[in-house]
Amino acid sequence: MAYAAGPIKKGQTAQRFSSVITLGVLSFNLYQPKDLKIKTLGTDSGGVFKGRRDDTATAYVITTPFEVVEQQGEGEGAEVTHTGIKGRSLAIGEYALAADNPQRLTIKFKKMQLEPASVEPAELQRWLDTFAATNPSMDPATGVMEVDLPAKSPEGWMDYLMMTPEFQLVQGNFGSKTLLQRV
Repeated sequence: MAYAAGPIKKGQTAQRFSSVITLGVLSFNLYQPKDLKIKTLGTDSGGVFKGRRDDTATAYVITTPFEVVEQQGEGEGAEVTHTGIKGRSLAIGEYALAADNPQRLTIKFKKMQLEPASVEPAELQRWLDTFAATNPSMDPATGVMEVDLPAKSPEGWMDYLMMTPEFQLVQGNFGSKTLLQRV
């Protein structure tokens, strides 16, 4: 099942990702260059997928679209220049119902994937020029990078506040509330 995410209230995660951040912050320092400035596009999650993916029946994937930017200065007055180099970060995990709370899904993230937003040759080449030299595990044909997370990988949970056949209102462990629409 795929869901489109829309913010209800800015929780800690949404506030953190609404400004320019580094690739290291987005990727748990798994990709280089860690200090590369990026700006997430859209909400704090571009989409959430729950269901079968590859060999996992209970996959949970958060997709965050982003663009590489150049930033002059700091804070609210900083000047941001868009580079046009766009990609997606995928936090890939598995979910399970919490034993002590039937409204809660616990989520254990297993791997991160970084991929270009477009495979159009000129855009893919700009992506490769930006990332290939510092990320030797990158697939040179597709620009995709995937890294398994360590055993002590990030975990989270979300509580279902409301469910209908079309919508799910959830609250995450950092306090953000998100309305998910089935697409």
